[in-house]
Amino acid sequence: MKFSIFNFQFSKRGFTIIELLIYTAILGFVFAFVIGGMLALNRAVVNGRGSRDLNTSAAVALERIVRETKDASSVDVANSILGVHPGKLVLNTSNASTTGGTMEFYISDGQIMIKQGVSTVSLTSASVQISDLVFHYISTTNSMALRVELTVESSSSPQRMFFDTAVLRESYIQ
Repeated sequence: MKFSIFNFQFSKRGFTIIELLIYTAILGFVFAFVIGGMLALNRAVVNGRGSRDLNTSAAVALERIVRETKDASSVDVANSILGVHPGKLVLNTSNASTTGGTMEFYISDGQIMIKQGVSTVSLTSASVQISDLVFHYISTTNSMALRVELTVESSSSPQRMFFDTAVLRESYIQ
C-alpha cells in the first residue's frame, strides 16, 4: 500500500465495506428515482389514453346523432323518450342513403346504440360508459330542433359532459 502525504494519492486494492455501503445507497436512490419516474410516466399514458377514448367516443356519437337528425324528416315523438335519462330518439327518415324508415338511438349496457332496420351498432368504445343521455325536442312555429346532452366516463378519466343541437333539415322552410 502506497501512502503519500504530499500528492494525496492513495493506492489500495478493492473497496472497504463503508465504500460499498455508500455506493449501494447511491445506486439505490438512483434506481428509486428512475422507477418512480417510469411509474409516473405510465400513469400519465394510461390517463391520456382514457381521455382520448372518452373524447373520441363522445365526438363520434354526437356527430352521428346530429348528422342523422339533420337528415331526418321528423322526430317520432310518440316512440322517443325525451327530457329524461335514459333517453331514446326515434327519427323518421326518407334519406336515400338510409333507404328510409326509422332510426333509433338509445343506451344499452352503458353504450350508445344505433338501430336501423334490423342492424344494431354501438357508437361508443367499450372502454367508456355513458352515464347520462338526454334528448330535448324543441319545436317552434318556424322550425324543429333536437338538443343532445351526453355524459361520458371512463375508469382512468373523470366524467365529462357534451352538448350539441341540430335543426331538422327543411323544418325551417315555409
